Amino acid sequence: VCPLIIDMLQDTTSLGKREVALWTLGQLLSATGQIHAAHYKYPNLLDVLLNVIKVEQQPSIRKEALRVLGLLGALDPYRFKNLEAANSKRSPGSNQENAV
Repeated sequence: VCPLIIDMLQDTTSLGKREVALWTLGQLLSATGQIHAAHYKYPNLLDVLLNVIKVEQQPSIRKEALRVLGLLGALDPYRFKNLEAANSKRSPGSNQENAV
C-alpha cells in the first residue's frame, strides 16, 4: 500500500490525489503503529514528504505533509546517515516490493 501512496504523492498532475494520499498515509501510520519502521521500509518517504513541503503551493497539502512528518517523528542522525547510505546502494524500484 505504501509504495502506491508514495507514487501518488509524487504525482504533480492531481491536487486531490496528493491530498488524499497524504491523509491516507497519516491514517495508515497512526493506525498500524509502524511509524518508526516506515523510515526503514521506505527510505525515500522522508525525501518525498520534504519535497511536498518545499514545492507545494496549496496550504492544505503542505499542512497535511507537516502533520505526517510529525507522525513519523525524529530520526536518529546516525541511523539517518546509514539509511541514506543504504538508499544510495539500492536500485530505484527495489523499495516498492514491500508493503505495510
